[in-house]
Amino acid sequence: MRHGYTPQQKRHRTMLSVLALLVTAGLLSPPQEAQAVPVSGNLSFTATNFAPTGAPIDPVVGSVSYRFDNSATVLNAANGSIANGANVDVHLGSLNLPGAWVPVLTYIQPLDVLAIGQGPTTVVNAGTDDWRFAATNVSTHPVFREFVYATTAFPDTTFVTTTGSVALVPAPSALVLLGLGLAGLGLVRGRVGRSRKGC
Repeated sequence: MRHGYTPQQKRHRTMLSVLALLVTAGLLSPPQEAQAVPVSGNLSFTATNFAPTGAPIDPVVGSVSYRFDNSATVLNAANGSIANGANVDVHLGSLNLPGAWVPVLTYIQPLDVLAIGQGPTTVVNAGTDDWRFAATNVSTHPVFREFVYATTAFPDTTFVTTTGSVALVPAPSALVLLGLGLAGLGLVRGRVGRSRKGC
């Protein structure tokens, strides 16, 4: 004797399976107490239309990654340091400016602005090989703010632009979780389809 589920029970079981997969994949999380959560991201950017005209490199293209605790009003930190009890990670993935770069970050909480540049600070001085990339809304949805650079080849000039774009680059682990969630949904759908045919 077969004991089957009613259509309503099947829908309910399917919805529970889908919710469980979304929670497992990290796409849906249960409500939690508010707490300081590190801000992290991988960004690619393009900066164009530098002033003054005649910038030696235009456009400037690059990518950066970061992780820090945004609970401080102002934060200046180098990679590997600890701020607000959390590790600070800042890495330069690529940059089409020549040089061997050691990035640092500055975060200004009231403006939600993140600046990443050549250490020891994100201040760019004319006549040095130096640079700074900045984005606003970094805790939620980063938006290009500015790119500034200087080079020893132009001792009295800093090249500045507020024209550019920024894009979030998904972390490999997020893509893996999304793939697992979608694969799980496919398995559940296949089981439900087969069980309907067998009723």
